[in-house]
Amino acid sequence: MDKIILENDYQPTAIINTHSHADHCGGNHFFQKKYPDIQIYATRFETHFIEDPFLEPLCFCLGALPFQELRNKFLEAKPSKVTNVLKYEDHTLDIGGQSFTVVTLPGHTQGMIGIISPDQVLYVGDAIFGEETLEKHGILFYTDIAKTKDSLEKLERLNVNSYVLYHGGERLSLSELIEEHLKMIEKTKDFILEQIAEHSTSLDFLVQQVMSQFNIANNVIQHTLTSAVVRSYITELQQSGQVILVVDNGLLQIRHSSQTIEP
Repeated sequence: MDKIILENDYQPTAIINTHSHADHCGGNHFFQKKYPDIQIYATRFETHFIEDPFLEPLCFCLGALPFQELRNKFLEAKPSKVTNVLKYEDHTLDIGGQSFTVVTLPGHTQGMIGIISPDQVLYVGDAIFGEETLEKHGILFYTDIAKTKDSLEKLERLNVNSYVLYHGGERLSLSELIEEHLKMIEKTKDFILEQIAEHSTSLDFLVQQVMSQFNIANNVIQHTLTSAVVRSYITELQQSGQVILVVDNGLLQIRHSSQTIEP
């Protein structure tokens, strides 16, 4: 990116971070050091992680000191300073006399946004992924399933000229791509419900079954990410009254709400 800037004699003035994952904000440190006057924009929630990237692997380990495998540049970017904290609501943002539209899109992370440029191009963050990513990954990384579905429906209503994906390959129309995401989410939810339809199931067992069903690589990072996604589905199912959580003999169990509890 900096090579393109230099070749065209550009002067970067601002970076808008859609969210705090390292593959989206990892360049902040470099650009802030090279261009000290550059402005960096992010929402309040994402700012905490951008300025203190250690929080991301810390959250994955439920507040405990993170596993060594999680201390890498893909999950822990170099820290940078957010100079402009964005309010978390849809609004217009003026940068250098140009008008951008901030669109709240929680689900992948709690404070993620999309950006509509002055020429009506939508930068989606990680609200949606391209066909290549959908084919490669059996499940999609979302931390809040209910908000994800709301954000997908919101994207459907936006009137833009085009959109930019950060992960993905070939693109369907925005409507078709959103439909594919909703199908994958329902498929994952149905599979999890199937595992607990007749008897209580532990979280570890569910993670194991999901990794096996969707051919997820057996390593610490993938297990950690899958565990986070499975927890998100369990929370959504709990909120909708479809499952209950119980602790039996020191083991957290997920039980379908229709199961009879013996005295």
